[in-house]
Amino acid sequence: MRQSETVSYRDFLEELQKEANYHEYGGTSYRYKTARLSVDVAKRTGYVDLFFDKNMAGRLVAHLLQKEDWERVSDVTKLLHAVALDLKMNTHLSAEARKYVADKQKHRKQVSLIKH
Repeated sequence: MRQSETVSYRDFLEELQKEANYHEYGGTSYRYKTARLSVDVAKRTGYVDLFFDKNMAGRLVAHLLQKEDWERVSDVTKLLHAVALDLKMNTHLSAEARKYVADKQKHRKQVSLIKH
């Protein structure tokens, strides 16, 4: 397994596994299966870099998941791509920027779709 210059494969796999664990007990069966398939695809490739480019990731996922329907392939691709980009972005953020984002998230007002 090769290591990306910016994101470790181990971190990538760990994040995908967290996503699968989250959906196993708190999500729909569709999302759980999508997350599990994402872990499987990542394990079969052994690379993170393949998922930075969404088009390349889509072709790879379609090839590896030939028995799945287009919607599932698309969702697995989106998850792999989003996790890879999120990890890449976090490795480039300075400690100061990370602290700023964490503070903003902590003090963010709750969003409500119902008019009070």
